[in-house]
Amino acid sequence: MITGRTAPPRSTLGVVLLSLSLFPPAVLGVVQTQQGNTIRSIQFSPESNAAARQAIAPLFGMPLTPTVRRAARQRLLASLATPAGEWSVDTTANLDINGRWTITLTPPPVAATQPRREPVRPRSLMPLPPPRADRFPDAIGFSRWQQSASQVLVVRADRRLWLKTPDGIRGFSIAIGRLGHATPVGRRSVVSVTPNPTWYPTAAMHRDAARRGESLPRRVPPGPSNPLGSHFIALGQSIGIHGTNAPATIGAAVSRGCIRMLPQDILTVAGTLRSGDGVWIVDSLESIHKL
Repeated sequence: MITGRTAPPRSTLGVVLLSLSLFPPAVLGVVQTQQGNTIRSIQFSPESNAAARQAIAPLFGMPLTPTVRRAARQRLLASLATPAGEWSVDTTANLDINGRWTITLTPPPVAATQPRREPVRPRSLMPLPPPRADRFPDAIGFSRWQQSASQVLVVRADRRLWLKTPDGIRGFSIAIGRLGHATPVGRRSVVSVTPNPTWYPTAAMHRDAARRGESLPRRVPPGPSNPLGSHFIALGQSIGIHGTNAPATIGAAVSRGCIRMLPQDILTVAGTLRSGDGVWIVDSLESIHKL
């Protein structure tokens, strides 16, 4: 005889099996999915500010997917941007059985207060004077581009964009990427030409603005205040050629990698280029042979 163990009565087992048979398997699957994946509450560690809670509010009631995790991280980075430094946001935690999601926030370290110094603008960022005319460069590299199938040549050192049009080759002054965000060199092609684009500042742009004591909107519709101007010509990897609402920056290295053009110039370029057209971006005419 075995002591310490008691087999369940047959009647109890029968009730359990009967109760399970009352719910179709499909219904049980739906209930289990809703219980396991839906965000019901969010716990921050450490406690966050009101802006972070407001930014994350639209995610309540949504299934916890990789897309939702990425959206939450971007929203929080934008809402927590401060001049003091960058927060660290970890959204990799899973939901617990109660639908609670723990997001770990780490504030930037507190730095010792130092007297503020006005940044010294490097000479490389100063605007270059515009060329006197559309005089073609006397260089072998330029001749090589003229004979190629590429429609556009961007020369970073000259802050110059050359375009093949039905009326001949034209040159335009441009602004390029600043230090740390240099316009990448290489062969690219036009992905799309978008008129009247809407500008969506990235989380990094929000952080940069916060360091300057400024704030950026979530989106800027087409219009005179849109920094993309009237057209955006996508070249892939978040790089493009576009207009600007700050014409004084043309000729300087000030962007986050994109190529800016004067409002009247981008109209000509956008009206000429089509998807698939080739774009060469070089550091100088002497370096074209490296492409």
